[in-house]
Amino acid sequence: MKKVFVILSAYNGERYLRAQAESILAQTGVEVTLLIRDDGSQDGTSGIMKDIQAFNANVRCVFGENIGFRRSFYDMLLAADDTYDYYAFSDQDDVWDADKLSRAVELLEQTGSSVKLYASGLRVVDENLQFMYNNPFPGLRTTYGAALSRQRIAGCTMVFDRGLFHQCRRFRITPEMGNLFSHDAAVYYICLACGGQVVFDPESRISFRRHIGTVTEHGKGFWTRVESVTNVFGRFRDRRYNQARELLKVYADDMPPDVYELSQKIAGYRDSIGKTLALAGDKRIRCGIRSADIINWVAVLCRCY
Repeated sequence: MKKVFVILSAYNGERYLRAQAESILAQTGVEVTLLIRDDGSQDGTSGIMKDIQAFNANVRCVFGENIGFRRSFYDMLLAADDTYDYYAFSDQDDVWDADKLSRAVELLEQTGSSVKLYASGLRVVDENLQFMYNNPFPGLRTTYGAALSRQRIAGCTMVFDRGLFHQCRRFRITPEMGNLFSHDAAVYYICLACGGQVVFDPESRISFRRHIGTVTEHGKGFWTRVESVTNVFGRFRDRRYNQARELLKVYADDMPPDVYELSQKIAGYRDSIGKTLALAGDKRIRCGIRSADIINWVAVLCRCY
């Protein structure tokens, strides 16, 4: 039976945390270890965590100051050991189907790559777990350039192998980076940067809650998602450019030729008008969403990609 290490960062999650932890501990076909970190909650989250840990030998709890979900998740990943076959992220407020992890492991085991990542679609529900709609991420492109242009897959569905875990341990999300990398985007980019394989399952094994207290972008509404694309001209200006440069620093020697060439192209696209136009016309940075592709095309021409 494969061993899976599940990382959950909690913040003011007293309303939903217990149900999610129970669904993780009820996984079938795999051996689960659950690590929960309290990211400086101000409600009853820490008490619930202590209670869950007291009755489950395979649950570990860490209580820390508020550093934000990005670093909270990624720091826990870096602190993990390599005795597990697979690693996974979990939000605090979802509910997993009993075969969520075993389904991911089954598909990953069928791939020959030594660096591999699973992600799936989402079954979106309301705060009372009433079904709203399915999101199979239509038109998803799991290539390096497309991922940089628009990170579409959900971190709460991710499961990845020990090979990718080792690659991730070489990378650091520092306070100086600000919001340059989220934990899940970093894992996704690193997988593709190293020539790893992404296995996407459009069928969801997760009830993904949408509610007013959601911390991450998913589920926060249409206009928030619009802002997440258009702010390439504002607070996320130069984000893809800087991401490519940071990934090049660490993984240049591991990149397949095409990924290395595209990374260099992004890192140098502001050097001349010719290089800017060349990147704007490069189909490899298209993410599969027409509106986002148009915005990114304009961003390249404005040299804020």
